[in-house]
Amino acid sequence: MPIYYYKKDKMLKLISTCVVVFASLTCLSQNKPSYSLDTVQYKVLYSFKQLMDTNNINNFYNEEMVLLIGKQFNVYKSLQLDKYETELANQLNTAANDIKAGKSPQYNLQKLGRVTTNAFFKSTNNSFIYITTELAYIKYLVEDNCPRIQWKINNIQKTIKGFHCQNASGYFRGRTYEVWFTTEIPISSGPWKLFGLPGLILEASDIKKQVQFHFINLEKATLKQIEIIKLPQYNKLLYRKDWIKLYKAYQEDPMSFLQNTLPAGVKVHVDINNKPLNAKAIFNNPIELPEKQ
Repeated sequence: MPIYYYKKDKMLKLISTCVVVFASLTCLSQNKPSYSLDTVQYKVLYSFKQLMDTNNINNFYNEEMVLLIGKQFNVYKSLQLDKYETELANQLNTAANDIKAGKSPQYNLQKLGRVTTNAFFKSTNNSFIYITTELAYIKYLVEDNCPRIQWKINNIQKTIKGFHCQNASGYFRGRTYEVWFTTEIPISSGPWKLFGLPGLILEASDIKKQVQFHFINLEKATLKQIEIIKLPQYNKLLYRKDWIKLYKAYQEDPMSFLQNTLPAGVKVHVDINNKPLNAKAIFNNPIELPEKQ
């Protein structure tokens, strides 16, 4: 799951030729246009928590996520994703204009905070999930044919913020999850790729508590607050297995990966406060674990 974040008082500087290429990559690529999928009926806010490094039990990533529910489509994404994408586009355009004017370009992403750039789109009619994401400023649409989770509904109950909930457990891609769902909201959906129960999943975690989703609140749409579920523009369509290979190559050597996306002869250099960008981030605990052979 690509997560971009920048620490306070840090300025991300890019060589001018690199900024020009990055800012124009999307324009030069064949964009698939965005289009509306559905109208939001419910907006569910979750607190997401994930242990990033199993060698450091305090290295948890936290973020507020939102699930937008329509009649035919749902989307689960960062609450700050739209703001991040708008700010990033504005800063790249500003950098490109600075270069054209003969100025030295710099842009600062520290105010964006931590942002998960994936958005998960699901049709209520099948188990396919389409994931929009970006890597090296290329936007991808990834098709994921998720296996249906074989849930076991347990005779355990509790109340979560006024909603009567029931416990269920199931296995999905390397982790066993325990979830709490409510039939008071009879929508077979939930955070991330967790769905398939006779009610909305309000709370979920794997049995090791390394991945957690906690319900914050639910809003029902009104005629005065019409919101559209929209599939954004993207450059390339990939199947999940091809995306995994691509992202693995990026994780192993981000700088070489970025260099390989640029035209021949263009060099890339990224530094933070005059220090080279670390080649590898500490991230050994992905949300989807490799299946044991």
